[in-house]
Amino acid sequence: MEIYLGHGGLPCLVLEDVYDWEDVDEPVYEPSDGSSAIPDLPFLHGKECTTVVDRSGVHSLMIGYCKCPNACTLDKQLFAMGMFPASFSRPKSAFTFSVLDGFLLDNLECGTSAINYYSKLRRKTSSIFPHLVPDWYRELMRVGRQWRQLKLLKWNGLAHEKRQPASSELALFCPACPQPRINVPQLDERDRNDPEWLYARSLVMDGNFKAEHLHPTRPEDEVWLTDGMCFMVTRDEYKAHLAGAKDHVQIQINMDYALCHALSHHTKGLTRALTFYDINCQYNKYFRHRVNESLHLSIPAGMEIILGIGLWHVHGHQDKCYVRYASTFITGAARIDGEIMKTLWAPLNVISPSARGMSTLHRQECLDYQMNDSNFMKMIKMSGFLYWKYREAVKGVSESMAAFQKLNDAADPIVVKKWEEQDQQAQMRRIADPSAMDVFDVQLQKAPTRKQQELALLSRVGRGVANAQRGAATWIASSITIEELQISLLMDIRRLGKHPTETQHLEIGRRWTKLQNQIDEFTIAAVTHLGEDFDLDDNIQDMEVDFIDHSEQEGDGDTDGELNPHEDPRCNVFCPKNVLLPLPSNISIQRCTKLGVVHLIGQEIALWEGQANDALQAIRVLLADKAVLFRTTVRPAKSQVKVTRAWMQVHSVERVIRLHAMIYAKCRAQLGHLQAHTLLKKYLRMEKCHLKATAAVADPNARGQRNSTLPWFWSLNVQGDSVSNNWMNECASPSSDHADHTMTEISL
Repeated sequence: MEIYLGHGGLPCLVLEDVYDWEDVDEPVYEPSDGSSAIPDLPFLHGKECTTVVDRSGVHSLMIGYCKCPNACTLDKQLFAMGMFPASFSRPKSAFTFSVLDGFLLDNLECGTSAINYYSKLRRKTSSIFPHLVPDWYRELMRVGRQWRQLKLLKWNGLAHEKRQPASSELALFCPACPQPRINVPQLDERDRNDPEWLYARSLVMDGNFKAEHLHPTRPEDEVWLTDGMCFMVTRDEYKAHLAGAKDHVQIQINMDYALCHALSHHTKGLTRALTFYDINCQYNKYFRHRVNESLHLSIPAGMEIILGIGLWHVHGHQDKCYVRYASTFITGAARIDGEIMKTLWAPLNVISPSARGMSTLHRQECLDYQMNDSNFMKMIKMSGFLYWKYREAVKGVSESMAAFQKLNDAADPIVVKKWEEQDQQAQMRRIADPSAMDVFDVQLQKAPTRKQQELALLSRVGRGVANAQRGAATWIASSITIEELQISLLMDIRRLGKHPTETQHLEIGRRWTKLQNQIDEFTIAAVTHLGEDFDLDDNIQDMEVDFIDHSEQEGDGDTDGELNPHEDPRCNVFCPKNVLLPLPSNISIQRCTKLGVVHLIGQEIALWEGQANDALQAIRVLLADKAVLFRTTVRPAKSQVKVTRAWMQVHSVERVIRLHAMIYAKCRAQLGHLQAHTLLKKYLRMEKCHLKATAAVADPNARGQRNSTLPWFWSLNVQGDSVSNNWMNECASPSSDHADHTMTEISL
C-alpha cells in the first residue's frame, strides 16, 4: 500500500517515479536469523518504505510526499496526516497520534513502560516471530517525551505561541487557592477588618519513597524540555543549593529547598502560609537556622509560617502534638486533614515503577504529565460534588451555630470570657511558641501511684519528728507488698488442682516460708510504730474477713471456683490462714485513737489509694492487651497449634487481670475499714462484666458501638467531679482544676 500526502490521497504530479502495480513471480522469502520480517519485494522497484507504528502493530508502508513548490516540509505533511515522525529532516519512521495517546494512557493508568508497550505492538504485528519486527523502542521513548511536552503546551494555551513558558506556567492552575489579582485583592485594596487567616496559602509537604529513581550514567547528555515550567523545580537553582548543603540529610535538603521555593513563588502577595508535614514538630525546629546559613535559601520578609501536621499522622505523635499542630486548632485552616499529598501519591505510584529507570529529565516530564492529567480529571469529577458539599456546608453552619449557642448559654459567662482570652493569647503566641496551644489539651492529672504517695509522705516528714513517725510510711508500704504476695500465693494454690505434684508442693512451701519471714519482721516492727501500749496478742480476729471472699464479691472475674483457706486441703500445710497484719485498718480506728497513732490512718489511706490506682492502670493496660491479642493472634489463627498457643497467651493475660482485680478489691475493702467514704464514691465496685475485653473498640465502624460505653474506670476522674455526670468527661474545661481520663477511651 502506498499513501500519498498533500492532494487528498492522490499522487503528486511532481512525483518523478510513478509505477503501476503489476503481478510478478516472487521467490519464497525465508528470513535468516536477525533479519527483518519486512522483505525486499521486487515490485517496490527499489523504493524505500516508511515504518509506521500504530496501535494495530508495526507496518512498512510506501509514503508519497507532496513535492509541489509551495508544499510543507516532510515532517509537517506527516503531522497533517496524524503521524509523528521520529526525525524531522528525512523521516524514515513515524508514530500515529493514536499510538502515542494509547502509550501515554497505558503508562498513566497501568504503569506500562515503553519497552513493555512496544513489546506488545511487536507481538501484535507477528505473534509467532515478534523478535523479527523492527525495534523502534528508543524512538518511541524520544517521541513520547516530545508528545508529552506538546500536550502540556496545548493544555495551557501555548499551542500557537512561540514564546518560552515561564516558571510553573505549565502546572495546573488551582482556582480554589488564593491568587492575588485573581480571587484575592492586593494588600492596599484589602479591608483592615478582614482576619489574617483569610489571605493564607496552604502548603503540604511529603515524601514518596515508592517513587525510586536510578542515578543516570551520563547526566551531562540529558536534554531538558520543561525545566521548571511545570511542578518540578529549576535545575540550576536546585543544583546550586545541593552543592552548598552537603552537611544535612538528603531528604531534609530537598524539603528545605521545596518549602523555600514554594514560599517565594506561590505566596506572592500573601503574608501567611500554613505548612503541613508529617514531622513538622521536629523538622521546623532548626528550619530558619538552616535557611539563614544557606546562600541559596530565603523566606519572604514578613511571612508568617503556621506549622501543622496531618490528622492521620498527628495521632501517632506524642499527645502534646495534637493541640499544637493539628489542623483542628488552626484558625482559618477549615475542616481539612492536611493529607492531600497522600491522595496524589496513590495515582502517582502507578507510574513510578515505569519511571524508575528513566533519565532524570524524562522522569520529571513523566511525573509532571501524570500530575497534570490526574489532577485535571479530579477537578472535572469533583466540580459537581463540591457544589453539593458547599450547599451542605451552608446548611450545616446554621445548625452548628444553634447547637453551639445552646452550649455557650449553658456555660458560666465568666468562664467563657476566660476561655476566649486564653484562645486569643494561644493563637497569638503559637508561631513563636507552639506550646502555648497546650491550653486546648485536656489537663490530665494522672492518678498518683503508690510509690508517688510514699515519696510524698516521706517528704512531709520533718527533721524534728520521732523516728517511728519518720519510717511509718515505709512500714505501711511494706505491708501492702505482703498483702499482694498473699493474694498471689493463694491464687497459685488455687490453680494447682486437687492432686499437686511434690515439686509444686515444695515450691509453694518455699514461697510460704519466705512470706512468713516477711510477716514476722513486719509484726516485730509494729510495736515501734504503734507504741508500747500495743500488744501483739490484741484480739483483731473480730475484723477478720477472708480477702479471697471479698474478691469474689467484688467480681474479680475468676471462674475457677472459690477457695476457702480454712477448709481446702491444699492450704492446710503451706498457706497462711488469712494472716491479718497489725495495720490501722485491721485494728480499728477506735483502737488507733487509744494508742495515739491516728496519724497512721491518713498515711495508710494515701498508700491504699495509690495501690488502687496502680491496680486500675494495670487492668486497663492488660484489657487493651487482651483485645489486641484477640484481633491479631486469636482470630487470624487457622491451625490447631496456632489456636492453642493464642489462647494460652489470652489465659496468661486473664490470670494477671484477676490478680490485679483481687488486689483492687483488697484496696477497696481496706479503705472501707478506714471509713474513707469519699474515696469509695470514686473507686466503685469492680464487677465481672467490667473485665471483659472486646476487639470492637479497635474498629470505629463496628455496629452498635456508638451507643456503647466503657466501664467506669476507663474515664476515672481523679478529682471525682464526673461521677454524677458522664457527659462532663467530654466537656471538661482545659483550664479547669478538675481533669479526667477521657482520652484514655479514645486512645484505646
